[in-house]
Amino acid sequence: MNEDNTVVHLDPLALVTRDRELAEKALNRLSLAGQLRVILSAPLAQREQLISLSRHASVLTQALPVEEFWLTLAGMDTGEAPALLQFASAEQLEFCIDADGWRKDRWQPAPTLRWLQLIAACGETKVAAWWRTIDPELAVLLMKQWITIYLRAGDEDVATVLPWPRPEEPPATFDNAYYFQCQTPQIDEVLRPMLDVLAHHDMPRLRQLFDATIGAIGAEQEEAAYAARERRMADMGFPQLAEAIGCYARVRPEQWPALQRPVDAMTIAGEAAPRFALIPLSASDWLLGQAMRALDDPEDVDRLALEIARLANRVVIADGGSITPASVLHAATKALGYVNIGLELVGGNSLDGAVRALRSWWAQSLFQIGFSAVADLRDRALALWERLAQTGAETPDDPEAALPYERVRAAAWKWPKYYIGPVTPDGVIHRDFRSLADLAAVQTALVALGYGA
Repeated sequence: MNEDNTVVHLDPLALVTRDRELAEKALNRLSLAGQLRVILSAPLAQREQLISLSRHASVLTQALPVEEFWLTLAGMDTGEAPALLQFASAEQLEFCIDADGWRKDRWQPAPTLRWLQLIAACGETKVAAWWRTIDPELAVLLMKQWITIYLRAGDEDVATVLPWPRPEEPPATFDNAYYFQCQTPQIDEVLRPMLDVLAHHDMPRLRQLFDATIGAIGAEQEEAAYAARERRMADMGFPQLAEAIGCYARVRPEQWPALQRPVDAMTIAGEAAPRFALIPLSASDWLLGQAMRALDDPEDVDRLALEIARLANRVVIADGGSITPASVLHAATKALGYVNIGLELVGGNSLDGAVRALRSWWAQSLFQIGFSAVADLRDRALALWERLAQTGAETPDDPEAALPYERVRAAAWKWPKYYIGPVTPDGVIHRDFRSLADLAAVQTALVALGYGA
């Protein structure tokens, strides 16, 4: 018994795998904001389990930033996804399809169909709500690509009026006016029941959709749907490439003062709190993680979380990759590493200096400072590596002797990496730079191989 009546605060995340009942009590003692922070700090694979413990699972799910909702679903088994999807907001579902349904400017049918299959598994109410909120340009694109539609004139035999995708089956109709047939049995299995829901709930909307599809041109419709998607993704922090690559601007030390945050600039574009991608600072030993925890103003922490989230999304686009859970998580780690290097440089590699720097510098400015340091190192590594290649030097077979060669070689890549060593616990021997100690290790390798000699 706790005789002094002290309240013992239990960590739901630490308890969830050991005592589900106690974890449930601990989670529901927290405010919704507190529960949300527990969810966002949890590994992706455990988030749904924690959400299911909350007495406000629906509200908590919809409170997840849309990008974090998408990442959470990516960490779940497909069969478990409808349990969380049934609570999803329209904005969350829209982002999931926007993220997975496109590879650059090309629409991807298979991932889109998988999302529709998951939505359909949530039941009629969810499907009807999805039809009410789907982007019209995307809706017409799906219909144009997946369905053949014909508006019957008089008493004509629609079965013979045009070549249907599956001529062995009669076309379907809900009103004896518009006839349609899905391109494949797989599409039909998913889409026709969803169209049946739309016909039941909003027949005028279905007829408008059929009319728009009949008049649409496939290539033009894909362009229109992509343009609408790009506008939405920009609002979520994924800008066009021309804007995104600005995060990689190289800056010289004499330019640093101009990059500082104005004293009164405490929000980003009027946003006072994060809307998405609250990236957990799991690397607690980094100076950045220590400085974030040392900030005494929660608004400063939230502002920085939003800045770093937007920065990570810009990195995804600037690196030229597709928007996938893996690319977003990799970009987040990369962004944190370069910001950490910039923070070590600006803050004098001290905790007090780092805390002051977080209050007075934009996260992107710190990223650019860190990236510039890595880029300068890459220039030196590339110059030495090319010189070694011209002399015919080869990497030694002995791992210890080969270490400086491998560090210089990896640092000289187009996207420079830090070579950790020949043996690591997870088998990953290269990663992005994340500290001045990494740069110093490569500089030592450069000297060992005769750079500057």
